[in-house]
Amino acid sequence: MIFEKLIIAKNDKNQWIRFVSTVKTVVIMVGLLIFTHNQLMAQISISSATDKPWGLFGSNANTLVYTKNPFDPKGGKAIMVKSPFVETGQGLEYTFAGTLSINQTISIETQIFNPFASYVTIALNLIDLNTNTVLAQPTGFAGPDGSAVLIKGDDVDKQRIIRLNYTPTEATQGHRVMLKYIRIDNGLTCRNFGVSYMKLGDSYVDMSLQ
Repeated sequence: MIFEKLIIAKNDKNQWIRFVSTVKTVVIMVGLLIFTHNQLMAQISISSATDKPWGLFGSNANTLVYTKNPFDPKGGKAIMVKSPFVETGQGLEYTFAGTLSINQTISIETQIFNPFASYVTIALNLIDLNTNTVLAQPTGFAGPDGSAVLIKGDDVDKQRIIRLNYTPTEATQGHRVMLKYIRIDNGLTCRNFGVSYMKLGDSYVDMSLQ
């Protein structure tokens, strides 16, 4: 049936022109759909909880606890990081799904807290996993060089909301990224911190630990 129409169309110049034009249009539309799909798949997104995106880093064994946020009147859940060993540079990490796209600006917001009497200092870094380099840090905080968050034990407000943004470049397009909460204090075991929430754009990350 299709071949008969092709023969008829080829014998009729106007029909053949319309046929060729229709084929070109279909090819262009399919190409645009594939391109759009690939762009959407390439963007950074929230990982599934079953992929276990939350993790710990440091040479010593930290303890990751799923607990209640003591400063949330509604008793919201939070992730608590406790260390049984003295070590500077330990912390918590979250691996995002997808890869960087120059069509997507990364906007991250998170809240950390200090439930104890000792101070804790946290640096928040967006890490390029392909090159192991820092892509973005927050600014305007009291810690070293203004990019780290210091929460003292006697602070009236022992919670901090931290925001950072990053616009991918051609050099980083297609790279995977991770968010790291890094303890840059003296590493004593009395200095612990918790994460109340984290979101990418308007989407909240699942704080449960699988």
